[in-house]
Amino acid sequence: MQDQNTDENVYGKLKEVLQTNKGSSMMQQINQGHIHRSYRFDLERGSYFVQQINDLVFPDVYPLMAQMQKVTATLSDYYGEGHYETLDLLLTNDGVPFLEWQGQYWRIFRFKDHLKGFERLLSRQMLRSAAKAYASFVGGLTNLDLQSAFEPIMQFHDISYRLMQLQDAKWKNPELATTLSLEIMAIDELIVIISPLTVALQSGELPVRMVHNDTKINNLLFDESQEARCVVDLDTVMPGSVVYDVGDALRTICSNLPEDAPLVDQLIIDEEAADIFIDAYQIEAGWLEEGERKWLRLSPVYMSLIMGVRFLTDYFQGDVYFHTARTGHNLDRARNQIKLAQLFADRT
Repeated sequence: MQDQNTDENVYGKLKEVLQTNKGSSMMQQINQGHIHRSYRFDLERGSYFVQQINDLVFPDVYPLMAQMQKVTATLSDYYGEGHYETLDLLLTNDGVPFLEWQGQYWRIFRFKDHLKGFERLLSRQMLRSAAKAYASFVGGLTNLDLQSAFEPIMQFHDISYRLMQLQDAKWKNPELATTLSLEIMAIDELIVIISPLTVALQSGELPVRMVHNDTKINNLLFDESQEARCVVDLDTVMPGSVVYDVGDALRTICSNLPEDAPLVDQLIIDEEAADIFIDAYQIEAGWLEEGERKWLRLSPVYMSLIMGVRFLTDYFQGDVYFHTARTGHNLDRARNQIKLAQLFADRT
């Protein structure tokens, strides 16, 4: 495994800024993402991507960052000088991948000025490239020890656990459950459709791999020729199934509307895009087992449903988890994802 970047001086400079004025001209806030606070940190030696880790969402910072260090180092060795690259996570001289200062946790990456993120795909070629990048990411982590892997969010994509949460929320608010009987009925119908996949996941039929778990397009960086080069946002990397990665990518890539769009009757899916992504992923992932391949087309039903269940549960609970911008925001999200799951189910 290659040595990772060690630069105590950058962490030292960061500490100086934190001790004086966080609004320093060297440190400009980046308004992206909903979990961590992110900044661009410009020094004479170069530019850096700094994040204050949200330890309310990720309270176990030490194992989280130790795993991220291991993931980035493993990918760096795997990619070598080839097409793909990984995040350059800086370490202190003590080999620690973050700074703890006054009860806050900060991490630093080298800023990748030569790459760019996108909120949506601009071409079919970008789509193929995205699929290959995510497949190569999982392939690069094949040899990591899963037994010792850290799970930053337990039961993250466990549909049985998410349904149990919804059931508890319904039980505590029976009047609202009656009002939302159509949504609940739709969920029950979708549960039947995905039940063979659920059994395959829970029985151990599908191999457990180190996967990304949050495979949106904006978690990729592209070069100027619009080729995907780097997978980012590694907080949710943990043992799981490729079904999660492929399904999450498809539910976000193939919809014509954002996941919180309220006009669900206007929702359609790009079936050709789904086929292109799955085919490109399978070509890159020669290590896929046949049992994994057969479930890829059902994967977006599973992942759209699990998000619909999570949004509806949060609506029942009074919007305590997902940030909302308007009344009924989580209900709109839930209906959107339930409809998306139905559309994907229609094509399986």
